[in-house]
Parts: sequence; C-alpha cells; structure tokens
Amino acid sequence: DLKAEELAISEGGRERRILAVEPDARRLDVAIVIDSSASVASSYRSELVPGVIEFLKAMRPDTAVAVWTTAPAKVADFGSDPAVVEPKLRTIAAAGGNYAVDSMTDACKELGPRGAPRRAVVYVGGASLLANAQNLSELMRAVGVARAVPMTVPLLAGGTGGGGGGMSGNAAHSFDVQGYFGGM
Repeated sequence: DLKAEELAISEGGRERRILAVEPDARRLDVAIVIDSSASVASSYRSELVPGVIEFLKAMRPDTAVAVWTTAPAKVADFGSDPAVVEPKLRTIAAAGGNYAVDSMTDACKELGPRGAPRRAVVYVGGASLLANAQNLSELMRAVGVARAVPMTVPLLAGGTGGGGGGMSGNAAHSFDVQGYFGGM
C-alpha cells in the first residue's frame, strides 16, 4: 500500500502536494490471454500455468477473471474459480501458432458489455504473434469499445524451461498484481 509521502506529482514543473492515497475499490474485470503456441511449449505447464494461477489467486475476491489461450479458445468464463481453471490449462498442449490478437479481440468483445468500472485485458506470452493490419485494427477498436486497459507480461527467451521462448527468472511469477491494477 502506497502512502502519500512515497509519491510525487508535478504540474508545469511545480511539485504538487498529495493529501491522501486511497485504493480503488471499484469492481475490476480482467480478461487474460495466455500464450499456448509452440514457442512456449517447453515452459507452458511447468512455469506459465503456475504463474497465471498464482496471479488469479492474488486477485481480490470481487474481481471477475476469464481466461483465453492463443489457440484461440476460451478456457474459463468470468468468475471461474482458479481451482477449476488450473486443470483446464494443464490439459492444453502448447503447439501451433500464436493467435493472441484474435483471442484478445474476442476477450475484449466479452469484457466491454460486462460493465465493470475497471477493465483490463492481459496478454501473457511470447512476442511471436500472428497478425496483420486488419486484425490489429480490429483489436485496437475492440480495446477502445471495451474501455479496457491493455497489458502485457512478456516471456523472455532463455528461461528455466530449457528451450527458447521460455520464461526468464520465472517472469510470470514475479509480476505485481497491485502494481498493475492498483491505479485503475
């Protein structure tokens, strides 16, 4: 939890006094898109899935999360229990191309109409996305219509999973839920 004295705000080169900092208690809906392509096959079940499940468990209880893979396929509906999501993710054989752009578009199309005051679409995966100008444009439009904050948790090459495209230093385990969503 941040304190007012830990922050600094300046406007026009002049520092402004911060009187208080309060967490945002409004409801948050999150759509997570997980890379299930061949590029993460060596670390998908051993590192990626546990990191995502840890992330889901760290969310506030009133946060609704849905999960997609880059197959593209929806794995879990908004509000699914992480205990139900984990075995579903573990049954997926990471293979083929990375259709994250299509999956993120689908996720945003479901995220927007839910009406939560705070919305985010989070992509967890590698950088080898299969995309073209048309589906990138469609994604940007869907993000805007959903009024979602897009975020990425990149997987870095040379990870502990033993193959290229794996995670470096257990990257999915280290991202800070409050750091990402505290200011939304």
